[in-house]
Amino acid sequence: MRRDAFFLVFLVFLFGLVLFGCKKEPDKDNGKETKPSVSVSVNQFKLKEGETATIEPSLSNTSENLKILFSSEDPDVATVDENGVIVAIGEGETTVTVSLEEYPDVKTTVTVVVEAQEEEVVLAINGPDSVYVGQTIQLTVTDPEPEGNIIYWDTKDQSIISVTQTGIVTGLKGGTAVVRVISGNTGESVEKTITVLIPDPESLEIGGLDGKRVTYNSVIRLVAKISPQGATGEIEWESYDEDVCVIDETGKIQPLRPGEVTIRATIKNTNISGEITFAIEPTLLEFLEYHHNEDPHVQDIRVYGFESSLPYHDPSKGAYYYNLTLLGSVNNYLNYELQIIESILGANKKNRPGTKQSVTKYITVHDTGSAAPGAGASAHNGYIHGGAESAETSWHYTVGNDGVYHHIPDDEVAWHAGDGTTVPYEAFDSGIPYTFKKKPEVTITPDGYYALDGVKSNVEAPRKNDGSIPKTSEINTLGIEVTKGENGNWFIGKTWWSNSYGYIGNRGGNNNSIGIESCVNQGSDVFLTWQLLAKLVAKLMEENGLYFEHVVQHHYFSGKDCPMTMRNSNNFERFMKLVEAEYFIRTMFNDYTIRFISNNPDYIDNRGRIIDLPVTPTRASYTVEVTNTKTNKTEFKLFYVNLPAKSQ
Repeated sequence: MRRDAFFLVFLVFLFGLVLFGCKKEPDKDNGKETKPSVSVSVNQFKLKEGETATIEPSLSNTSENLKILFSSEDPDVATVDENGVIVAIGEGETTVTVSLEEYPDVKTTVTVVVEAQEEEVVLAINGPDSVYVGQTIQLTVTDPEPEGNIIYWDTKDQSIISVTQTGIVTGLKGGTAVVRVISGNTGESVEKTITVLIPDPESLEIGGLDGKRVTYNSVIRLVAKISPQGATGEIEWESYDEDVCVIDETGKIQPLRPGEVTIRATIKNTNISGEITFAIEPTLLEFLEYHHNEDPHVQDIRVYGFESSLPYHDPSKGAYYYNLTLLGSVNNYLNYELQIIESILGANKKNRPGTKQSVTKYITVHDTGSAAPGAGASAHNGYIHGGAESAETSWHYTVGNDGVYHHIPDDEVAWHAGDGTTVPYEAFDSGIPYTFKKKPEVTITPDGYYALDGVKSNVEAPRKNDGSIPKTSEINTLGIEVTKGENGNWFIGKTWWSNSYGYIGNRGGNNNSIGIESCVNQGSDVFLTWQLLAKLVAKLMEENGLYFEHVVQHHYFSGKDCPMTMRNSNNFERFMKLVEAEYFIRTMFNDYTIRFISNNPDYIDNRGRIIDLPVTPTRASYTVEVTNTKTNKTEFKLFYVNLPAKSQ
């Protein structure tokens, strides 16, 4: 056993000798340990992009075969592979490290500088590839031979772009176009395609007035200016008040009467719009010229009444009539001072209710229906003070050739409209939003509600006396009052069913209007009566703050065919032109005096009335003299009139 133990110890001793004997002994230099070193023959390379170079390292202080490693600090500038091959990538500077795998702390570096590759200079156009309509871009040229060279710019697509000789391109319309430059030295040319873009519209404003005074004779075309520049769109034009001014699809305006009007332009199929507000402001002579009748009104009409003494009977109207040649005036303005005879009914009269109107909303035009000779204003004044009392019939004014009579104070109720004596005007919310400009068409739904442009409202139509629902065709021919409410909805005025005339009428005729009877008696000058009526209506409009839409026919309230003569001769619109002339002269030109001087007194009087027709067609004339009472400036204008021959 002792021999075995000894042998084991001996083996361990031998293994230790072997182990210590295999350990590498470091080189010694004067007792100090030395390491290998690595060096390179070239410490800096200057390369062009794409060029290569090889690092050639060398080792010293070693006889071993050691592995050399290469790495680049910035591979975007230069890369290096395991063999030391450098590839120049991009302009800049980087460091390549050379090291030993076995001795990581043994290393050296190489600086690599990369320069951009010099490109060949060729003729080229530089700059953007697109431009918006109405905008510009600047193009430039790379010229390989700039010394003394002239560059020429042009384009074949001159409808799409324009180009200057300095390279400024302007977009004219959408599309693509080619810009070309030509070298004057070499004749070489190069092209560039430009896309012209159309911007989307963002806003719109209206121009075209440029400080002009808008008169009846104005020829003005408004212009819709769409932003940004170059944006386009189809324009839709609308007038807020077509009684003052209308506008066509091209933006051309047509003034119709003095007043303020707003015009709206909208880009079709968008909510982009703009508005402009301006006033129609004619001078007095321009206004009178507008209302001048070069071919005066001459018309054969029937004058209706209910007296069997009249020569003709119209069974369809249930009335008698006589025929009349209606002679108009040379101007819609009657050069005559209105004179009103005060003949107020006594407070004790049964046909003077004495009830105050809550508001005066309308002026109601009637004719008397008394066409017998002598049934003028004076006769009707006697009737209202006599026989009309028992009938409890009354009205505020009577107008005839023989005078203008005032019977009931303007602010009191009178019995003339046939819409009930105790029902004032009211309006009800339709529940339908207001739409710009145009009043909606009123119809009646099968279940008995009013509809506006086909949209059912919240307002019921009145029922007939038998409880049935009226038809749309049974609405009076002047329509139902529809107005804009303060909440932005359409409001419908109160209505009723008139069993006497078979129509739906509007309320408020008795309680909220001034009633005027006009005389149409045989032997009178009916047109003169209408002109005096127009003067009175204009006065009442001004005094009560009413406008043209508040001048209505009796038919509007009850469905009665009244004023019959005016309605059946289609003269109500012409009558309203007379009212317009009188109203604006009262309200706009009250600082002026006006004189008409007939140059043909046999046919035209100094009021402007045609009093007779010549035997043969005649070109007559009259002179208008207007004087500003503040400045004492007087102006004249001669107007010509074509008078037709008298019927034989």
